[in-house]
Amino acid sequence: MVVDDVNLFEGEGAPTRGDKVRVLWTDDSDAPSVSYDDEFPDGICLAGATGTVGTIDLPTRIVLRVDRSSLGLGPSGSGEETMFAWVRPREVAKMDE
Repeated sequence: MVVDDVNLFEGEGAPTRGDKVRVLWTDDSDAPSVSYDDEFPDGICLAGATGTVGTIDLPTRIVLRVDRSSLGLGPSGSGEETMFAWVRPREVAKMDE
């Protein structure tokens, strides 16, 4: 999903720690956020993933606890159903409860 370049962390009603969000691809000229770790050394695209806001480190990034199932993944080898990843603030949309 490609959306306009809007940073929802600016202004009223901004997502805060613990809010449920969706990762969006904001601009087709800019690669979407990708997570790299031991499990995904070649990276995994986060566009479309859902997760919970962990740390807000403006202006550069938001740390999320991403729901693995939203990426079509099952639990990790250690049974974790979420994974940590960071995304650009403009790639986050707050989800309605």
